[in-house]
Amino acid sequence: MFKLQSLRVRLKNELKRFAWTTQIIGENISVQDNEIQEEYRFPYIWLRDNCQCSECFHTPSKSRIINAEHFDFDIKPQEIEVLESRLKVKWSDNHLSYFTISWLKNHRFSSKHQKYWLHNVYRPCPQPWRANEFSRILQRFNYNDVLKREDTLLSWLESLAIWGVALIKDAGVKENTLLGLCNRVAFVKHTQYGNIFGVKAKPGTSNVAYLSGPLQLHTDLPYYEYKPGVLMLHCLIQASENGGENQLSDGLAVCTDLKQNFPNDYKILANTPVDWSDIVEEDNKQYYSLYRAPVISENPNGDLVRINFSQPQRDSHFNIPLEQIIPWYKAYKRLVQTLHNPKYKVFHRLKQGDILTFDNLRLPHGRSSYDGERYLQGCYMDWDHVYSKMRILKTIAQNNQS
Repeated sequence: MFKLQSLRVRLKNELKRFAWTTQIIGENISVQDNEIQEEYRFPYIWLRDNCQCSECFHTPSKSRIINAEHFDFDIKPQEIEVLESRLKVKWSDNHLSYFTISWLKNHRFSSKHQKYWLHNVYRPCPQPWRANEFSRILQRFNYNDVLKREDTLLSWLESLAIWGVALIKDAGVKENTLLGLCNRVAFVKHTQYGNIFGVKAKPGTSNVAYLSGPLQLHTDLPYYEYKPGVLMLHCLIQASENGGENQLSDGLAVCTDLKQNFPNDYKILANTPVDWSDIVEEDNKQYYSLYRAPVISENPNGDLVRINFSQPQRDSHFNIPLEQIIPWYKAYKRLVQTLHNPKYKVFHRLKQGDILTFDNLRLPHGRSSYDGERYLQGCYMDWDHVYSKMRILKTIAQNNQS
């Protein structure tokens, strides 16, 4: 009986061996899945750089520990073979590397797989919306469900990442409730305005947000190089009369349409650095914040990553050549008109106990004027921590399914 089982194991391993074949093609190692006729190619310099042995990779910290200074960037494979669902590579320095087939498939260089990883692991793909779509895309979540249920927490964060805005309901009207919500994700981003800040009319204020008049569209803290990513506003007291509506305009939709219909204006706004400043005193401390960045900031792929937009914080110093000033104002006029166009701009009146959460890098926001008492508390989180929490929650969900 023992001999029969041993024979079966050897036969199974042999079948695995022939199900996968490997060869060197140019500067790549090719691994072929013969059952589905699919090939994966890996540059051998990349494979050596990602060796998973204990000399090269620290498993507990999931970190590469190869010394880059002494790494042989001209190394070549001498022998390759597939053994029991593992690729074995003997290198020109006699080092041995083993890669499981599952690890190789999870790191394959196919465009389809990379697209999946970028949109499902790295970051969800943001989707633009216009005013007529707002009621559809504004997802609502119960506060207690967000605190207690992992699936609801993930759904809220995903909605926030994709649409740039989400609403949490029934949070009550207790001050500092936002701290519990932030701690559910990571922690509050501290700024010169503290952890939690109040938004209500204050006599003698140096901040225009603390007036009862209209607050024009803006993004918060454009004068920060590391501008807070997520803004949360908790409505504790809503003005009893009309007014006090929050205003939002999706900068992603505006910039998408601007780039397509007025590419020259878009280019000017994306390439012209603007000075953003804030000179203020808060809690007996003085601050002089200053940062230079275009109104529209892109990544190397041309994707929108940040909008800087605040009339009060746009400094009078404009350090660009004189002949670029007028063209910039013409392009800026186009952007301002588009952001305020009813096609994009929406109004939403919060109820007491609502928490409006939105992307401060993407959505210029404002407020209608109001009479009487109105009191909101606000705070920030960084997108780095939001994305981190999303990945952890997705990993837990996937492990529970397997």
